[in-house]
Amino acid sequence: MRAQRLWEITRDSGDSYLWDVLAKYFEPKAPFQRKEKEWLPNLSFVRAVWQDAGARDPKFGTKLADAFNFEDEESAAADVLGEIMAATGPSPSLVPKHLHAGHRKKNRRIEALIRKFKVGFAAEADFVLAWARHALRFKDKPALLEVARSQSIGLLRPSIAGLVLFNAACRGGVRTS
Repeated sequence: MRAQRLWEITRDSGDSYLWDVLAKYFEPKAPFQRKEKEWLPNLSFVRAVWQDAGARDPKFGTKLADAFNFEDEESAAADVLGEIMAATGPSPSLVPKHLHAGHRKKNRRIEALIRKFKVGFAAEADFVLAWARHALRFKDKPALLEVARSQSIGLLRPSIAGLVLFNAACRGGVRTS
């Protein structure tokens, strides 16, 4: 709380003291994990310090994205994850988080990520799960068919695989026998 107040006064997000404090103490909490009247940091403050003093540390950035998601700020979470990917490159664990962060709205950026990484990460269960959930959420017939026909469907939990197969079959493109 004091670090945030210092930042509010100075607006010096490059201050290494602020980064040291955040790196040590910042832990995002879901609303159900918080105690009543618990102080919540200003995520703009946390993000500014992460960008300037934290040298865009990917582990911390992932925690920041989680915090934005907890506050229903999926767009900011997706932006943070995009910054991490720009700095460190895509990874099988990071791309699915990015897909999940943008899950509420069907948008070209998320679909471009899927197209870009579906071949390279088709053997990664987290990526395939994010891809399948995205296709199911938006009832995306071509994506459902593609997931259903791919070898990657074997990486999904049976319940998700069943939903993909059912929805793909209902949309007229997959034989289940």
